[in-house]
Amino acid sequence: MKITKLILVGLCVVLPGNFQAEPIVLDAADAEFVIPAQKALEEVVFDNQDYFLIDQIECVVCGPERNSPIVDTDISWKRGLDGKFLDLAKQIQQDIVSQQVVSEKMPMEASAAEKYVEGLKKQNNLTDADLADMFAEVGRTAREGLDQLHDQYVQEFFMHYKFKSQLVATDDEINDFFNEYPEFINGWYDIQFASVPYTETSFDKVREKVNHFVATGDAGDLNISWSNTNRLVDDEVASDKVFILEMEDGQVVAEQVEGAFELYKMVEKEPVRIKPLEDRRSVIIDALNRKKLEKMLAGYNKSISDFVDVIFLNKDKNNG
Repeated sequence: MKITKLILVGLCVVLPGNFQAEPIVLDAADAEFVIPAQKALEEVVFDNQDYFLIDQIECVVCGPERNSPIVDTDISWKRGLDGKFLDLAKQIQQDIVSQQVVSEKMPMEASAAEKYVEGLKKQNNLTDADLADMFAEVGRTAREGLDQLHDQYVQEFFMHYKFKSQLVATDDEINDFFNEYPEFINGWYDIQFASVPYTETSFDKVREKVNHFVATGDAGDLNISWSNTNRLVDDEVASDKVFILEMEDGQVVAEQVEGAFELYKMVEKEPVRIKPLEDRRSVIIDALNRKKLEKMLAGYNKSISDFVDVIFLNKDKNNG
């Protein structure tokens, strides 16, 4: 198993291919174990032993407070607390934000993040051990998991402090989004079924009586035993039964099959319909605000470009 560990920006660490013990932490003094990053993907040999790359730095965020390396395993192995992988662009943005909160002296209490974590634990009735288990499930140590929760609070604080007061969705924007991106509520159909058998000699008479019943509702001497009501939703209606979607309440439709006429009775239905605006308003406002935030963040990043630089060491991945 090739486990990653690195020590210097622009350099990567390799371990012997026959290394059997627990992974060790190397530092700059272990010069014989360090190779230039551009050769990192190549197998190299020291003292007639095979060595293999165990991690590499993808980029370094050079900001006003620190130089932050982001490594391959941060992207390809470790996940966010929601279980999803964090792409490189998002991690870069998060680091820029965390540095700017300090650099711009935004009024965030020193203990605010810790209080935020304690509040989450209390709200969800979690112990420190529970948190550690949750962090382990997404490839994080307890310290890394707590750092992610702290960073989550810092990101929310930054957004609120810098932009939330500017996020006001107008009625026109909400209505335009609603009309451009409609959402639908599945319809449902309460159906009863019955079967009226026929023989080769009784076919004509039975067909006549069934047609009369469908047209008038008068069953005459037909022996019709309706099933219990069955509720179907749109995607449960078979392709050869799509006529059900067009039936009206109380309507009966007959289909001839071998040896019988199958009857379908619409008891009640609620057709597919557009989800009302009031049921979607908060979601639409969130979507509009996300788009505005993306533009604001892009503008903000441009405005601080003189103070923040990102150095990419893996050019192929950056270009991809």
